[in-house]
Amino acid sequence: MKFFSNSPFGIGVLQYPWEITYGHDDSLWITESRGYKVYKMSSVNGGKRTVLDLAFGSTWLGTGGTGDDTLTARQSGWSPWPQGGFAGLALHPQFGDASNHDFVYVTYVHRYLSGTSPNGIIYRNKIVRFTYNSSTYRLESPAIIENDLPGSKDHNSQRLIIAPEWVPNDNPYSATSPVWSIGMRNNQGFAYDTVTNTLYGSSHGPYSDDEINIIEGFKNYGHPLVIGYVADGNYNGNSAIGTNTSVSAGTSFNDGTAPNPLLPAFTSPYNGKSTCPPIGNEGTNRDNINAGPNGQYKDPLFSAYAVPSILATWQNPGGNANWRSEGWSGLDLYSNKVIPGWNRSLVAGGLKWGRLIRLQLNAAGTATLPSNATGSIANEGDTITYFQSANRYRDLAFSPNGKDLFLVMDNNSATSGPGVGNPTVAACPGCVVKYSFLGYNDAAGLSTIPKTIPVTDGAVNTCNPGTTVTIDGSNNFIWVPITGPDGNIMAEIHAMGQSLGAVTSSFYKNSGAIRVKGGVHYLDRNITITPAVTSFATPVKVRLYISKAEFDALAADPLSGLGSILQLKVIKITIHCLSHYINNNRIINTDKHIARRFNAWSKWLCHAGQCYRILFFLFCSKQCNTAIATAYIHRHT
Repeated sequence: MKFFSNSPFGIGVLQYPWEITYGHDDSLWITESRGYKVYKMSSVNGGKRTVLDLAFGSTWLGTGGTGDDTLTARQSGWSPWPQGGFAGLALHPQFGDASNHDFVYVTYVHRYLSGTSPNGIIYRNKIVRFTYNSSTYRLESPAIIENDLPGSKDHNSQRLIIAPEWVPNDNPYSATSPVWSIGMRNNQGFAYDTVTNTLYGSSHGPYSDDEINIIEGFKNYGHPLVIGYVADGNYNGNSAIGTNTSVSAGTSFNDGTAPNPLLPAFTSPYNGKSTCPPIGNEGTNRDNINAGPNGQYKDPLFSAYAVPSILATWQNPGGNANWRSEGWSGLDLYSNKVIPGWNRSLVAGGLKWGRLIRLQLNAAGTATLPSNATGSIANEGDTITYFQSANRYRDLAFSPNGKDLFLVMDNNSATSGPGVGNPTVAACPGCVVKYSFLGYNDAAGLSTIPKTIPVTDGAVNTCNPGTTVTIDGSNNFIWVPITGPDGNIMAEIHAMGQSLGAVTSSFYKNSGAIRVKGGVHYLDRNITITPAVTSFATPVKVRLYISKAEFDALAADPLSGLGSILQLKVIKITIHCLSHYINNNRIINTDKHIARRFNAWSKWLCHAGQCYRILFFLFCSKQCNTAIATAYIHRHT
């Protein structure tokens, strides 16, 4: 995959950025967790302005104040520093639509209370609503939503989201309780699917089993008595790690009673005890939860690195570097169709290894694809990582154009450092990094598009639109994909360094009997490509994709004479999206190359220096007649 990346501004300009949200006017809203500021940044050039400052002593709201009733932070620094600080931000769903709902909600650690680590509630968080003044470019008119949220020095993520289907008085524990669900361990990301009305959350496991959960009301997600999937029982006999991340995994596995105390280096820091209760049996705990008054247990949608038993991980010296974890933080749902195969994917920013993690969802959003089954083939494409970095990715936001992705990078380096992925993105602590999807590199004349991406599907006996792509100086030297209505691949264009402008497309999928005209049998797919620029000097390459089922249906017709992919040919005509074949065609002969799977495409070359505004391709059997141009059909698994 070919991406273009840049950093809108320099290293360390932001002090521990936490939240990044894409706004209605193409601005990025960013919180600075240790600077106690909110910035509004241009998504084009990275220019930013401060729209809120609640640091200790700030006079943003008129006075610094000295009491707990003020909104500014009550200390200039915390010791220890609470996880987060000034962290969560959410825009009202009607922000910017002239409905007078230009509300911005923030949550932050406001003051220290009492207690010592690792026990006790020692901080208080606030949730405050501000109104954005587009004339002064400031957040003003604060209204306190919640003044006394408990927090600790750790596991205090403060992530915010507004779910449009919920109302404040329907919380399941009581109309006055803010609690919606329980049992999540350090939930650091939210994503909401407006199509299925599903709320997703990303949370940290103690040693393994970082979870993606579907968050529902009156559900108990198990922590600290069930970690990851309940059925695997991989934490049976253990205890989840406590608030001090250097202590051991529980009483039964401390140095004095460990099954293998002679393991080399099996000493401190493995001699502590967790403050959480021993887990015992996860299945029994699930049953006890279901029998109790605090909601029914719910398994995670996905549990990362669900090892058979956590014991070996705990016994392995080396600490955090050997724990099976991504430490994912911010979460977003990619619902666009520009990047092939990404539609309906959850994407999380990773803290531990400093990389992005993608999990594709099924249509209902209730499972990851292709499966969580054992085996590399079944899991191919299930969890995919990108942009290996030396810094921690704290949060991410997608642009509505489907091409641009923005990441905020923590000022700290990745916990375990780079080395699990290549290439490594240059260190850029405190930066906002922009990635723009362009297409796929060329390798010996072929695209490097991943082989796991399906061929697009659509409604039968009708014209299905493809995504409109623009081919210009930024991408005319690589393979630019065209996707269908499901976000999967339909075609690719390599413009050979020439700009084609906006390119529209569609495909027709025939249902019923194989189409026949003049003794020639035709495939159940037509593809139309319409470039804005129709005259260029160098031949343009085009790859057209068909499904294995479509090829098999044509080959199964005994009168097609089609025995293999080698005999498939392509016709180019100047009409499109029709169920039948008509005359006025230009037949493209095929010089074939075999790859690995039954997805075929072609490389179309302009004939005699002329290119048509509408390029309509039909795939036909070997009875096609004399060729006047050349195409290359590939079979690809």
